[in-house]
Amino acid sequence: MNDAYKKTVLYGLQRLIALRLKGHPPADTTRQVAEIWLDALQSCGIWEDERHINALATAFRKAEMQLDHFPAPVEIRKLKPPVIDDKPTLPPPKPTEQERKEMDQIFAKIFNKLSINKEEKPNDKKKNQNN
Repeated sequence: MNDAYKKTVLYGLQRLIALRLKGHPPADTTRQVAEIWLDALQSCGIWEDERHINALATAFRKAEMQLDHFPAPVEIRKLKPPVIDDKPTLPPPKPTEQERKEMDQIFAKIFNKLSINKEEKPNDKKKNQNN
């Protein structure tokens, strides 16, 4: 079990127990309740990633604000916002030989135009504009 996961669950439980919501566990069973919660929530999610840990912490905060009774682990799971995983993306497709030739022609025209403009002097532009 990940340490960040454990800390998040235990901190969330401590806060919920401190609220003394209806149905909260007796003080002398807190350790057993924590072990059960750690096991129950571990079995229904991946908690290695920081995004998932943050979503779990958000679920506990939502429970504090929305519930008037001590929740079961399944309620925390339902309150957990979705985490959008980064999906691997494919590299852009390589241009075909025909596309490569077309790009070479376009770049040649651009470079040609740029080199012509570099050779012109500022006075030459004014002369060309007057003609």
